[in-house]
Amino acid sequence: MKKLLTLALAIIMLCGMVLPVLAVETEITPYYNNTARTKARFQIETTGEAVVTLTFSGYASCTTGATLTSKVQKLVSNSWQDVSGASWIDEYEGVRTTIQHSIQLTSTGTYRLVYEFEVRGTGGDADIISGTIEDTY
Repeated sequence: MKKLLTLALAIIMLCGMVLPVLAVETEITPYYNNTARTKARFQIETTGEAVVTLTFSGYASCTTGATLTSKVQKLVSNSWQDVSGASWIDEYEGVRTTIQHSIQLTSTGTYRLVYEFEVRGTGGDADIISGTIEDTY
């Protein structure tokens, strides 16, 4: 009886250690009212040209338009500072588009793109999708 109880406790402890690890691997994909897909790309060419590409696709049945906001920042003394002339707001009426902007960087360093998609439509509140992408020159 003592061995059976010890075995049961060992199994319970083992399950308690395995289950939290499995939960960490679970990924939740958010559902958006008006947005089917967004994609942001930030690339600095060897020449120092920074290229920003933002793409969104909505649903023909409900998406009416979007505001795409983007800016490039440089890491200076552990603080992000806006790069002059590298901030854009694009208004678009429709279901899908791709916009592209570029700027010539004047010095080497670590840069990032800060972007936001605000996608509007009749599917409910506007979807706000934002993020950052870093690259080095």
